[in-house]
Amino acid sequence: MAVQLDDLPGMQERLRTLRALIARYRGHLEEGASRQTAAAYLQAIHAAEAEIAELERGIADLPHPEEAPPQRG
Repeated sequence: MAVQLDDLPGMQERLRTLRALIARYRGHLEEGASRQTAAAYLQAIHAAEAEIAELERGIADLPHPEEAPPQRG
């Protein structure tokens, strides 16, 4: 799926959200959690990290502003 320049702010917001989620879950892990809860946190962290990698690849593939086609009004 091609990413549009208009998607960039939403992608950046999603990255911030995912990074905050990871930080919160890691904090819960440090505080101590049952094995089952810790496993769920780790699974969620890995899923968020995978989504971050995908978003970052999409952002990297965006054309630089000087390469972008002119915006239609």
